[in-house]
Amino acid sequence: MGVGRDEEARVVCHVDGNPPPTEFFWQFNSTTDFRDVSPSDVIVDGSVSVATYVPRSEADYGTLLCWGKNPLGRQRRPCVFHVIPAGTYYIRTYIVKIRRAMQLMTSASDGWRATYSFFLLPRPDRQASTFLGGQ
Repeated sequence: MGVGRDEEARVVCHVDGNPPPTEFFWQFNSTTDFRDVSPSDVIVDGSVSVATYVPRSEADYGTLLCWGKNPLGRQRRPCVFHVIPAGTYYIRTYIVKIRRAMQLMTSASDGWRATYSFFLLPRPDRQASTFLGGQ
């Protein structure tokens, strides 16, 4: 997701489980840093967790990871969200990547189960973000 410096991003992590998740864990990872996201920046509502994240410097761009946990254990593979600087180059690059990912999903075998991540991309002609697709 493209986010401007000092701009608030709300990252939504939805985890399906049986039984449903009772806890969520968030971490941030970059080439120079690996840290837990503060619980004060996270809201949990049933099987959905929302982390509020604000990049303050170049070092704050990287990957947010989210795990759900239920009475049977912690999710093995986290949900992954890439936080990168917003801009026109980002839009052009990621629209192509989304289209390619969607083509790969439609050509996958019947036994393949997809996890969908949705992107909010800034439009170059407006400050508001627009939903463009999923992966």
